[in-house]
Amino acid sequence: MVTVNQPPGPEGGILGLQFVNSFKEDALGTAMRLKQEFGDIVYVKAANTHWFMFNHPDQVKDILLTRAKMFGKTDIFKRVLSRVDGNGLVVSEGEFWLRQRRIINPAFSHLSIDIYEKTMREETERYISEWESGMTLDLAEEMTKLTLTIAARVFFSADVRDNAQELGDAVTVISQAMLHEFYEIIPVPEWIPLPSKIAKKNAIARLDKLIADSISSHRSNPPARPDVLSMLLQARDTKGDQELMPEKQIRDEAMTMFNAGHDSTAAALSWAWYLLLKNPDEYNRFLRSQERKALALQVSKEALRLYPPAWTLPRQALADTEIGGYSVPEGSLLNFFPYVMHRDERFFESPEEFKPQRFAPGYEEELHPFTYFPFGAGPRACIGKEMALTEMSVLLSLITDKFKFELAPGQDNIAPVPLVSLEQKKGVKAIVHRR
Repeated sequence: MVTVNQPPGPEGGILGLQFVNSFKEDALGTAMRLKQEFGDIVYVKAANTHWFMFNHPDQVKDILLTRAKMFGKTDIFKRVLSRVDGNGLVVSEGEFWLRQRRIINPAFSHLSIDIYEKTMREETERYISEWESGMTLDLAEEMTKLTLTIAARVFFSADVRDNAQELGDAVTVISQAMLHEFYEIIPVPEWIPLPSKIAKKNAIARLDKLIADSISSHRSNPPARPDVLSMLLQARDTKGDQELMPEKQIRDEAMTMFNAGHDSTAAALSWAWYLLLKNPDEYNRFLRSQERKALALQVSKEALRLYPPAWTLPRQALADTEIGGYSVPEGSLLNFFPYVMHRDERFFESPEEFKPQRFAPGYEEELHPFTYFPFGAGPRACIGKEMALTEMSVLLSLITDKFKFELAPGQDNIAPVPLVSLEQKKGVKAIVHRR
């Protein structure tokens, strides 16, 4: 490969520690600053690692779609996620991933999602029936409990209302542990009995019990309404060996989908409520709308633009290659930041403003391709995209049919916190009014 100049970028500091610490302290601010200072391609040499940041849609298309087979999930991503999800769909690669994706796709078809939507409505109606006017709720906490309850029903036909808090705490422990592990310079072995390792192990065990109990229940008494787990138990690779999925793989896929299926949706819903309450004109338009579910989809997409739960999408070069005229050695770490690219004024007018009409019919089609990718892009795009958008639209419209919120005092400027999903620093406190 012809040697070319390296892209511009900051100094990494000794062993790249300055660069790593900058991201650890303020990942979003650092990513925004790098794009502003250095442009569409940013490069840092940290110890023996080549790190690239890409900020243009042509590069998104090239890496995530056109040459997707040349770029895989990063070693650290796979190491950290596999400790929880095993070899589930988010972690697996190559022909095995392709086979699993093919087997699981029917569980996320439009027909399946139509069935799940009924469950979403039932659980939402039941959950919000206990809300009363005058209550102050943390909408982030409420959306987490509600989406977790929905996920348990949709995926496993399990009723977890009585222990939603316990399960939510387990997911939080796992999420915080994974975030810490992503930033470890030297990985700490799982067998070392640190309090954080013990807490994570117990949290994983709690979710494993939910999945194991659900599998046992499905085999002894199959649910009347199809759910994701029932499809996994019956799924065969019709284009392959016709074999059923092994039990360990069913566990891994179930764990992957349960964790991904409520955490990111809850975060996105919390941002949607916050953005509506911070923008009275848009909120009043939403409250008055006669086609609230359609408008709720626009609100959902705009919330995902401003605060994408998957705020960063890392990849790793599987061979020496070239991108944008620059050499990219094998093993290089490549990063896209939807949070940054969704705020690019070249592609979004007044990008910091909340404008759901950007996603009205006809307008969305005019967006520059690969500038908006909250669910990723290409063959590895999130399999649950349509389910997440359906759930967000259902919850926003159904809750607004019955309640109106106002931000509680001190909630004017809520800061984003880049955990595994992009969350709110201290939740979203709001006062409830029955309509």
